[in-house]
Amino acid sequence: MKSGETARDFEASGRSRARSLIDMRGEASPQIREGVDPKLLARQREISEALNAKGARLLPLVARGRESDPRVASLRREIAALERDAQDVEVAIRKNNPRYASLAQPEPLTLATIKEQVLDPDTLLLEYSLGEKRSFLFVAGKDSFAAFELPDRAAIEALSRRVYELVTARAASVRAETPAAKLARIAKADSAYPLAASELSAMILGPAKAYLGAKHLAIVADGELQRLPFSALPLPGSPDPLVLAHVVSVQPSASALALLRQQNRGRKPAQKLLAVFADPVFDRSDPRLAGGVQSSAPAPEASRILVQLADPGTVAALKIPRLPYTAQEAKEILRAAPDPTDLKALDFQASRAVATGGTLGDYRYLHFATHGYLDVEHPDLSALVLAQYDPKGAPVDGVLRVPDVYNTRL
Repeated sequence: MKSGETARDFEASGRSRARSLIDMRGEASPQIREGVDPKLLARQREISEALNAKGARLLPLVARGRESDPRVASLRREIAALERDAQDVEVAIRKNNPRYASLAQPEPLTLATIKEQVLDPDTLLLEYSLGEKRSFLFVAGKDSFAAFELPDRAAIEALSRRVYELVTARAASVRAETPAAKLARIAKADSAYPLAASELSAMILGPAKAYLGAKHLAIVADGELQRLPFSALPLPGSPDPLVLAHVVSVQPSASALALLRQQNRGRKPAQKLLAVFADPVFDRSDPRLAGGVQSSAPAPEASRILVQLADPGTVAALKIPRLPYTAQEAKEILRAAPDPTDLKALDFQASRAVATGGTLGDYRYLHFATHGYLDVEHPDLSALVLAQYDPKGAPVDGVLRVPDVYNTRL
């Protein structure tokens, strides 16, 4: 493959993956709505709220595995129709205000621009593109560029899933498993992990070994690799994990990273240090609620239920297991970085109201220790799950969705 063709393939790969994040970050810009017809903006907000409402009804059904429920098909149709309406409004806004398009949808960058604006001498970009017949690893440095052919998507993702399952064995929930059986299963996973991780490292990092040096690795993953903890993979040909020799960061795309840096350029660092959200109150029987009675019965399908919504019709049907050690996690983090301005949002304070109250932009670092939900079909409906009740036991909206995050001043 000629170098020019390789660069174009790299740019095409980055263009598609950059689009969604660039669009959302661009639309969060404070300048984005200047001069736009207020009626169109009102319609845009209306559609967004309707999408959130439909998503709120869809999530518990999907979480319980009820894909055959006719309500699921109906809600998916309604969501698709709302998304078409949203696209129509976008077109009308662009016609009404061409400046909107230039702010909301900046173009993804070329390789030359990425080298100039994103990469420094100590940073190496590793971008993966998985294909049905063959895959590619693009390696870009400040003064270098190379492309390597990898095995097909099926081979890479099969091994990646294997490594993921081994490294998350402790978090897996197996029905009717005894404590002794769980310990044996975890020990077996621990024993199998080094070989599987080494094989995967050789497959996806090995070709770029000569370029790694001691550089900061900015990784743009694809497919199942997006779930992979790259930092824990061993260095090619070594038992040591990657994180011992490299600073590793995972990026959505090089173009999106450039946009984030551009938006942050010249901005003063936040004055306060750290905000931690942990151990929210998910269930009405939580002993932290006045009169709450802790249930000894296991949460139904707890390993699959990730989202509980404040709608009264779903709260009774869903239970989310408490994450008791996240409170300890929060306290240890705050103890390691003590500062009088730190925010410790635990229990009822670990809420959507606090997260969207306009104060998080005052903190340099945010840490959320809670459940989450990933909607791969409608990414905007993905969410973090925060406190579902106030101290009096009244249900509250405790789902922090993607649009909430992008509309929060951070």
